[in-house]
Amino acid sequence: MHKLSNAFSLVETLIVLSIISLLGILSLGHFSNLGTTTKMQLTSNDLASLLNEARNLAVQQNGLIAVCVLDAGKQCQKDWSHAPISLFRDKNNNANWDDDEQLIYQFHSPNDDARIRWSNFRRKRHILYRGDGSVDSNGSLIICPRRGELSMARALIINKAGRVRISQDSNDDGRHETASGKAISC
Repeated sequence: MHKLSNAFSLVETLIVLSIISLLGILSLGHFSNLGTTTKMQLTSNDLASLLNEARNLAVQQNGLIAVCVLDAGKQCQKDWSHAPISLFRDKNNNANWDDDEQLIYQFHSPNDDARIRWSNFRRKRHILYRGDGSVDSNGSLIICPRRGELSMARALIINKAGRVRISQDSNDDGRHETASGKAISC
């Protein structure tokens, strides 16, 4: 008489374990990108809030509010990745934080993996909000992950009226677009 067994054979068990391991490895890459994507979204939202605050202050004070990264000489610099982003009253419109001007706020990005670049039509190193809320040059703050995953790059698009919007992936290709509809490049 032949007795039926309810147990799995060694080969069946190994096949199941191999499939589970393979699925785990494939999903691990997706979940590791989730943290970077969240950090990029938080950085974008924080910077949009900072720019909106600068615009509101310029209107409330009816004055010039500059946003930039300051170098050791208190001058706005082109590279926005290595230092805190400063918001200050720029009375004389020289893109320098002078001794008689008020430093309002310094933004330290919570995301060490982000590179930030200001790109604008007048090639200025700063964003300058006027008393009516407008800016002296429209452009985009490009936020890129340091590891170069272009699908995670974001842009804060600032129009001449000083309004800020966060880029979107409008064509569903997995990459956010600039104001002109081109994919963000890092």
